[in-house]
Amino acid sequence: MVHALEITRSLLKPDGLLIDIHPTSQPPRVEVHRDGADQLAGYVADRDDFIDYIRADQALLEAEARGLFRLERQKYFPFLYHADTLTEMTDHIAAEWSSAVIPQETLARAQQLMGQPGQAAEIVIREPIRISRFQALSPATSPTRP
Repeated sequence: MVHALEITRSLLKPDGLLIDIHPTSQPPRVEVHRDGADQLAGYVADRDDFIDYIRADQALLEAEARGLFRLERQKYFPFLYHADTLTEMTDHIAAEWSSAVIPQETLARAQQLMGQPGQAAEIVIREPIRISRFQALSPATSPTRP
């Protein structure tokens, strides 16, 4: 991943910016929204313990340490996935998320919170996302490499 950041830096203008957006390594919340209330059913699990997101964070830190970029700003926001049924949500997770699973106890709790079929409820996954703005550093402003 650091190699990709090195290539990215070489393609940017001297005063260019890198905008990085990726999920954090915190497990996404599984919530049920019903009758104006948001209730926690549990969390999405990851068979790889969110290692890809941890590696992305490490690569960005290493790129900073090498003097390729300087972090200017960072914010967090939730990305929400909505579904009317648990089946819709689990199908989406299976199709789109390579290593994520919703544990059985979370599914059971969500089903309980959703109530009887026909009642207005939705299942929501709240995934924490980090957006970061990095300033590209020129060789003249970069710290000395080890």
